[in-house]
Amino acid sequence: MMYQPYYTPYPQMQQPITQAYQQPTQQPVQQQNYQQTISQAQQSVPIQNGGFAIVRSEQEARDYLLAPGTFMTFKNENSQYMYEKSRTFSQLDAPTFKKFRLVEEDDTPEVEVVDMPNEQYALERDFLKLIDDVTSLKDEVDLLREQMREPKRTTKTKKENADE
Repeated sequence: MMYQPYYTPYPQMQQPITQAYQQPTQQPVQQQNYQQTISQAQQSVPIQNGGFAIVRSEQEARDYLLAPGTFMTFKNENSQYMYEKSRTFSQLDAPTFKKFRLVEEDDTPEVEVVDMPNEQYALERDFLKLIDDVTSLKDEVDLLREQMREPKRTTKTKKENADE
């Protein structure tokens, strides 16, 4: 060790300065792991406008980061839902989140349902009253026919009675 006439907080360099710059320095393991995680996340989740991503839950879709002025569609792989998240260009506005339910439909054509008018059914008492009304009308018609078949009785006027 060399004699130091005064105290310095920096360790004494054993190698010349040019060699120190040429050799790569070792980064701590935590910092390397963190950088690898960040780079993998950036590669696996690119920011796209109008893209489509598969998520495992609604919360994962809500937590997905979007750049201003973009939107994204998500399909939940565990349930029959799709989500749409959009963000305006203003960073002050909260992102909008919409939830859609997927419904499977078959290819059979739809049958048109024609609205029928409301049908009213007669009660038994109404039906019996109608029969009585029709019977009374029929009796009146029969009476009128009999009156038409009978010869007319001629009534003599007073003048004819006086002449006889």
